[in-house]
Amino acid sequence: MLLNKLTVTRNPAAIPDEQTSAHYLAAINESLQHLSYRFEKELTDKQLQLEAKDKEIKRLQASFRQKALQISELHTEIENLKHNNEGHRQLNTKLLDDLSRKQQEIEWYKRTYESRSLLGTLKEKIFGKGH
Repeated sequence: MLLNKLTVTRNPAAIPDEQTSAHYLAAINESLQHLSYRFEKELTDKQLQLEAKDKEIKRLQASFRQKALQISELHTEIENLKHNNEGHRQLNTKLLDDLSRKQQEIEWYKRTYESRSLLGTLKEKIFGKGH
């Protein structure tokens, strides 16, 4: 009937023969190998980049620790300087008070010995303070 009269024609793109099939398989295999090589190269490059970034991170962490230590030392030094400054401030205040007292004593000696006459001083010495 109709089936016997139909001839089956082969479409080379749809159903390749054995020789064409081997060629396609070789081309696919070559493409896969090329992709595999590119992926492996990209993976290696990314791994190298990660290693470089890890080294940079470690370097920055070490630098950060060093700077944190320096900051801590500076804070300690600042506290020591504040303590020393407070001690110096107290000493300066005491010295200024001592200086003021000495100035008052000098003024008293001036009033007592320079402002009074020699006669008044002798009279006090001879007759006492009551006369």
